[in-house]
Amino acid sequence: TPGRDRVDRTGRTFDDFKALPLEDQVRVVQGDSVEGFSTNENDILSLHVVARAFQIYLLKKHASPKATVIWFDVVEQACGSRALFEAIFGILLLDRGVEFDDWEGMERSCLEPGERRCRVFYCDAMKSNQESEAERNHEQLRRILPKGRSDFDKLSAYDVATCCCHVNSYPSANRGGQSPFELLGGLLPQSLFDELGLARLDPDSVILKPYLMEHAVEQ
Repeated sequence: TPGRDRVDRTGRTFDDFKALPLEDQVRVVQGDSVEGFSTNENDILSLHVVARAFQIYLLKKHASPKATVIWFDVVEQACGSRALFEAIFGILLLDRGVEFDDWEGMERSCLEPGERRCRVFYCDAMKSNQESEAERNHEQLRRILPKGRSDFDKLSAYDVATCCCHVNSYPSANRGGQSPFELLGGLLPQSLFDELGLARLDPDSVILKPYLMEHAVEQ
């Protein structure tokens, strides 16, 4: 990216992540971006709660570190406390996209100035397989918003929340017939669901096809 400042990732590499105690590694949330057309001004920030197979999708300005930090602030405020945010999103593993360059902004609490709400780690360059769970879960989103056919600038925040509800309400055989919403248990507070517009759907009403977002997908 032109004009991109070099990011000092000392202490935040994938090796540093792997050196964490196992109980920290297993609560990792993997962050990634899903993109529409190369000309789109918006993309989708995806936060994947690996242990519960739960995806959070958020519409944001493409390649903007500031937009990412703003969403983290929204989520922390919706959680209601730094401690609850830390309990859920305390360990983040991100790719090296420019949107994740501001680790200081992501790590600092907006509710308790001077305190840290999470720890940010980065995958090695060109090693997206290090967050393979997030990549795999994008397959569900891509059933609704196929690559190369989806105009993300035609999506509203409500549209993205709708996609999120459908993907997380889908029961999967490899998860014992449970949906991510069911696997989540009480991990995320209702206040966060309310803020992001998320609710569990009846499995029979789940749609993972482009016609769910037909206004944004080239048929």
